[in-house]
Amino acid sequence: MRQAETFRRSEGDAWLLRNETKLTVRDDPVLDAIGSLNLRPSSVLEIGCSNGWRLKALQNKYSCNITGVEPGKMKESFILRGTAERLPINKLKFDLVIFGWCLYLCDREDLFKIAGEADRVLREDGYLIIYDFFAVNPHRRKYKHVGGLHSYKYDYRLLWLGNPIYTQIYQSIMGKGDDMTTVSILQKSTEKGWPLRD
Repeated sequence: MRQAETFRRSEGDAWLLRNETKLTVRDDPVLDAIGSLNLRPSSVLEIGCSNGWRLKALQNKYSCNITGVEPGKMKESFILRGTAERLPINKLKFDLVIFGWCLYLCDREDLFKIAGEADRVLREDGYLIIYDFFAVNPHRRKYKHVGGLHSYKYDYRLLWLGNPIYTQIYQSIMGKGDDMTTVSILQKSTEKGWPLRD
């Protein structure tokens, strides 16, 4: 069975139950990165938003519009049920899109779809934040909570950096060994990526 389907059916809700007490605004590396670059988002999408705690913190600080996507069943009206490879968003565009600790669980065959979906909903000159495991050499580990699933460790910013419209403006790598994590911020600009030449 596909990992996305397992998370839609049950593991998304189970993950939140296991981790809800660990979710905190204090010492969040994503919020710290946004603050350090003085980004002032007006519309934010977080994919893998859990119960929406980070989005609420951003809304409180910047008075921005917020939307979340999560595979589990959420009560909050600003969280849509869905997964990264098929975002339940049609016409909206966001100036900040966050992958909040979810790419490591996505199906490998969906990675290009995920990159395309994020690009589709990100405005020109907008920012993409990736918060996830970091590994120079891609590999997988058994997902300890559900048999048959895997955690995939990779340098996920490479999904976008192969396209010249994306440039990295920030990266912080934390931890060591197989537990390294990163917050990377990329900016989207077609003008900068494909400059006009006479």
